[in-house]
Amino acid sequence: MSPGQDPNVGVPEHDEPDAEDASPPSDNPLAGALPVIVSLPAEVRIEMVEVRSLSEYELWFAISSVMLSFAVGFFVAWLNADSASPRQSSSNLLSLVFWVFFVFTATAVGMTVVRRRRLEGHSTEVPFVAQRRPPE
Repeated sequence: MSPGQDPNVGVPEHDEPDAEDASPPSDNPLAGALPVIVSLPAEVRIEMVEVRSLSEYELWFAISSVMLSFAVGFFVAWLNADSASPRQSSSNLLSLVFWVFFVFTATAVGMTVVRRRRLEGHSTEVPFVAQRRPPE
């Protein structure tokens, strides 16, 4: 700012509210116009499972996911391997590793399915019945 220049130039006007001029807060104008109705079902059923069965299922699911990733990776490498190349032994080794991973993956997926079926067999449904309260 240069000397002799008005310090209020370019500053928007601002009115401070007076405490005496304040009006009381108004009520909500939409309170009666917009009723809120909440409805709940008469009964809610929750399926409870054994923690041990659930943890076994999660463990086998994780193992089968990792094994499937490895098997797909080796399958892609096996497909891209040139069988006519002089490195036939490395192609055979890659094929063997793929089939070993495939067998382990099939076993892990099978165990996951078995654990899932066992989990469904050991579940218990717990009903929760809603109770009506009189309106306040």
